[in-house]
Amino acid sequence: MWNKLYVGNNLLVHSLEIHSIMGDEQWASAGNFGWRYANQVDKITLPAPYNTVVPAVLGLSQPEQLKALNNLAATNGSQTNVIVYEWNMAYFIIGQTTVLLAAIDNPALTFPATEKATLQAWAYWWRGFAYSRLGSMYLAGVINTKFDGTTSNTYVGHDALITEANANFDKAIALLTPIPAGDATYTSTINAIVPYFNNNNGPSGITAAMWVRACNTYKARNIMVNKKVTAMTPADWTTVKTLATSGLIPGDNVFQLGMSADGKEDLTPNSQQHVFQWNSVNNNPGWLFPSERWNPGFQTWRF
Repeated sequence: MWNKLYVGNNLLVHSLEIHSIMGDEQWASAGNFGWRYANQVDKITLPAPYNTVVPAVLGLSQPEQLKALNNLAATNGSQTNVIVYEWNMAYFIIGQTTVLLAAIDNPALTFPATEKATLQAWAYWWRGFAYSRLGSMYLAGVINTKFDGTTSNTYVGHDALITEANANFDKAIALLTPIPAGDATYTSTINAIVPYFNNNNGPSGITAAMWVRACNTYKARNIMVNKKVTAMTPADWTTVKTLATSGLIPGDNVFQLGMSADGKEDLTPNSQQHVFQWNSVNNNPGWLFPSERWNPGFQTWRF
């Protein structure tokens, strides 16, 4: 599953960095992976005494620029299609989860019940994660249940993708809820499928109960992220409160993007590919910088 996040480049890391760029936490001048187009501005208005409007250097607004690069040439050639990385990440994950679910149901294989439930929950958790990202970021997408490499040409709206995401979280919750605390089969299974460099809290760091609460928190997130405040109804706020109350609590451990002690991920070819290393002046000078639009909140700390 983890390997599917790395296909040519670390797709999870690129997705996280692109969100950080779009959120004005960081900025990038490099066109690699389309990063600079994610933070491209339409114009810059200089204050008095200059009172000058500086137009976009490339002559295109950001929507026009992103649309112009959303094609196969910019995807497979220059690799500057910033829109494709999160899309690929999500569908590589979904494809792998479908293969896993099909393998688990193979009648020629036998599993202890708790091991089977844990592996199925692992697949449904990742499916919920992937469809959540797709539903939040794209106008439409495909709900794919095939494991033979084919897909569908039937696109559904982003609300349907979020519904599919939550349905997968519910499947994971149903599988995990009956597992008792301290179950040895669960512990050995979860420790086998979480790479050691992502398990910084030690063996059995994420219990089945914690995992259930993480699903509830993500479902609350799916409401908050995908509706404008003006569109939120009293029922929506009640659901968010209910889910959050059943969600993560202090002391819970969650799945995380960790690092091994030597700073390498082990499943990627070099340490550059980790989200921390893109921000390291020692490893990647000139890639990502704190944004000026993020920095004013720290004016009193400036030198």
